[in-house]
Amino acid sequence: MKSIFIFDVDGTLANPHEPIDSKFMHWMESWVQKNEVYLCTNNTYTNIVPRLGRKLVSGCKAVFTSGGNSVWMNEKEAKTNDWRPSSELVTMLTEIVKQSQFKIRSGPNIEYRTGLISFSILGKNATKEERQRYIEWDKTTKERRKVVQQIKEQFDNLNVFMTGDTSIDICEKGHDKSQVLKYFTNVDHITFIGNETHTLGNDRPLTEAMYNNSKIRYTIHSVKNWQETYDFLRKRA
Repeated sequence: MKSIFIFDVDGTLANPHEPIDSKFMHWMESWVQKNEVYLCTNNTYTNIVPRLGRKLVSGCKAVFTSGGNSVWMNEKEAKTNDWRPSSELVTMLTEIVKQSQFKIRSGPNIEYRTGLISFSILGKNATKEERQRYIEWDKTTKERRKVVQQIKEQFDNLNVFMTGDTSIDICEKGHDKSQVLKYFTNVDHITFIGNETHTLGNDRPLTEAMYNNSKIRYTIHSVKNWQETYDFLRKRA
């Protein structure tokens, strides 16, 4: 029986915006040599390599970045999606930033990735302190949840997800993490580990695709942080 592992990255293998814990990294470097492992993240390849370490990343069979819109094998990009957001969407996001009552701005607010965009009212260059302030604001106001719904209502051709602590990721429907399943037609069992399996999370499309695929046996393990991932794997080792 062929069994594989798929991991999310941020919140699963490392804290968002931070490098992986060194002890966990060394353990994973050895572990990926004994298992068939894939990474599936909405982040970019150039972002995750320095955070996870080249040895760990290169030990994976393939790396699906930008929600599977960019596929990396042997440290080379093997597939891309050239989707770009419409001017109407960009205009709407710009207006949302202007109207937000949260006044800290640490741009850029829109980050263009392969096949998707990552949007943040706070901004992608925010400090850890600024992100923490926005996290508390968002918990109280539910701002991101409201923005997700606003975008969905106006653009029914798009998928919109809450990602990390401060961001919203946007892509075409069907071009989210669920698309990676097409690469595993000869697999008997998939173990997926992610932290955003909730209704608006970017791991949700992949978990739903697994639920709806009767040909694959699967285990979905939802975690709150990398420590839970580490504990789960050590118990299985």
